[in-house]
Amino acid sequence: WPLSGYLLLAPLAAKLLERWWQARGWRRVLAAAAPAVGLAGVAGMLVYYGWVANLEQLYRLVPPGQARSDMAGWSALADATRSVWRDVTRADPARAPDLLLADRYYAAAQLDFELAGRYVVGHLDEYKVHGHGRARQYALWEVDEAGIRTHHAGRSALVVVDESKARYGFKRYARIRALCGLFDRMVLVDSVDLFGGAQRYRFYLGLGLRKPGHGSIPESGIPVGEEFKPFLPLPADCPVPSFGDMGQVTDGTRLTGVADLKGWAFNNTAPVERVDLLLDRKPVARADYGQPWPSLSRSEFWQGGVSSPDAPDVGFRVHWNTAGFAKGRHELALQVTTRTGRIDRLVAREVWID
Repeated sequence: WPLSGYLLLAPLAAKLLERWWQARGWRRVLAAAAPAVGLAGVAGMLVYYGWVANLEQLYRLVPPGQARSDMAGWSALADATRSVWRDVTRADPARAPDLLLADRYYAAAQLDFELAGRYVVGHLDEYKVHGHGRARQYALWEVDEAGIRTHHAGRSALVVVDESKARYGFKRYARIRALCGLFDRMVLVDSVDLFGGAQRYRFYLGLGLRKPGHGSIPESGIPVGEEFKPFLPLPADCPVPSFGDMGQVTDGTRLTGVADLKGWAFNNTAPVERVDLLLDRKPVARADYGQPWPSLSRSEFWQGGVSSPDAPDVGFRVHWNTAGFAKGRHELALQVTTRTGRIDRLVAREVWID
């Protein structure tokens, strides 16, 4: 993004290079360095794009979480989007979506390209488009939130939400809350996992897009770390994600024998059905859920934010025998399932089994 500013220095660079060229000692260095740097740059870019273009194969060779997944998988996401759009339309033609929206501008751009302009595609990523200098561009195209809400108010939309990166679920929670304020009703209809779960997208059907300034539930400001507060009231049927934490388990924790793990999990609109422990994205133990956890509801962080029907008994405990699992590095995570059928994978940690 600062490249345009650096271009202003190009005339000065040319003058400097001219002086070096006139000096005999530098002439050979420049003559050899110019093509070498160019070849190295081209080779580096080819290796990088080869990496991101073959992530599906590379994920089988590297440990979980070691390969970056947010620059690939667009064709698979487009195929899933077509399938979900078709299924939703067939299930209830009266609620068939008219728009395709994404909560990340780059997902919207990739889907627009993959789907060859067959749908009206917009984004709801106001924070990043401003930070990345694209706000004016999307405003002119009228595919930003303001343009979409102005010209397509009252319509239904299929909303694609990237839920890949979330430590506790706070960011996803704030995002879904905001989306519930844009529509008269939000319904979770499907999800897709790519690269063994490294990428996760949820598909929501938004019914009745509201005009600008009508009924919005704003996100609680710009995120500072993982903190969003204060939380505002939200519709009881808003499909918000669950929260959870594994207490003392952090990246690098070493486990041996029978591990006694404690933590908490809850959903603010639905009771929790069960909490499972995942090792390398596969369930290995069922937690005993419903333990008292009063400190959570008293914490300043959650002031006014815990409305779970399970509160304050949102704790869990699990005794997990690690003896039957391969020693070495693994990914340990929680999977929270609510009685409404929503499943969230949370707090992935890199742990070691000794």
